[in-house]
Amino acid sequence: MRQPHPASRLAYPLLLALILLSATLDRPPALAREVSRPPSGSPAVASDLPVSARGLLLRPVGVAPSPWAAASARLAAGTELAVNGQTRLRVGLRQVTVYRVATAGPAIVQGWVAGDAVLLRSGTVPLINPRDDADGRAERRGAGVAPSASAPAPPTVAVMRIARDDLPAWLPESVRRWEAPIADAARRHGIAPSLLAIVVLVESGGWSQAISPAGAYGLTQLMPATAAEMAAATGRNEAASGWRDPVINIDLGAAYLAAQSRAFAVDAKGDEREQVRLIAAAYNGGPGRLRRSLDSWNAPLPTETQRYQRWVVGMWDERRSDQSQHFEEWRAAGGERLLVAASAAD
Repeated sequence: MRQPHPASRLAYPLLLALILLSATLDRPPALAREVSRPPSGSPAVASDLPVSARGLLLRPVGVAPSPWAAASARLAAGTELAVNGQTRLRVGLRQVTVYRVATAGPAIVQGWVAGDAVLLRSGTVPLINPRDDADGRAERRGAGVAPSASAPAPPTVAVMRIARDDLPAWLPESVRRWEAPIADAARRHGIAPSLLAIVVLVESGGWSQAISPAGAYGLTQLMPATAAEMAAATGRNEAASGWRDPVINIDLGAAYLAAQSRAFAVDAKGDEREQVRLIAAAYNGGPGRLRRSLDSWNAPLPTETQRYQRWVVGMWDERRSDQSQHFEEWRAAGGERLLVAASAAD
């Protein structure tokens, strides 16, 4: 009887091991499915983790000890977070972004949460390799080895500053009359005055009493919940009730633009125009929807958001020109009604 070759005896166990390993690596992370379990044991306590950014939870979310584990605790909406890393995982045909966070207080909860549940208030979150993150000193993407315990924390990715310049010459008077508060708010929150002015134009045409069917109000068309979030994030308690005031509305809108700039700075990869495109999409369609689109290999955004992006990015490209084709396009698509209303309210 013919005996099997010795190598064949090893082939089947090796093949079985590779199949099991592949199934483990491709298993959808529990965080992406937002699996939540009652807390088990004591919460983890943060050590000397470098803080790259700070954020605020927008909704209740599960916290997991690793990106691939089930949630072992749950945090409430409004929880203040220190954020020190992000990674992107494959879930079926999608990618999801998760943040490594820690809470403040005597009982510090530390772990991984869904990225679209976090509103970044300051800083930028670097990409890290979670497999090398056991001791809280994560390897930066592309680095050869993780830093030693005695080494200083590696630098984080800096927020890209959009070039600042004068307001576009073709801006209508209804927007230009708000030039002073636009410049002040842009300087306070670190964004370009021309970008803030373009957003005011597209959102309201400079009409301070503009209100949408959904309830968005004012020059920057903030929803009440968003205005409250920005008031809390910027520490302006008076803004929570006074957000209908045009100057406060501009300031809170600038804070929201700055939050989107921080949230998607890594995705822009240092490209100023791409950063403007992402900021516009997040401002119009929401950061959660944009994050899901990016995590799904740029799945199409809603038609309204794509049109909004085209107008904002187009006007940004034309901000140094004497005329703007995209301004005229916005005007013909219904913007003229806003300009007339703004002029009548003057």
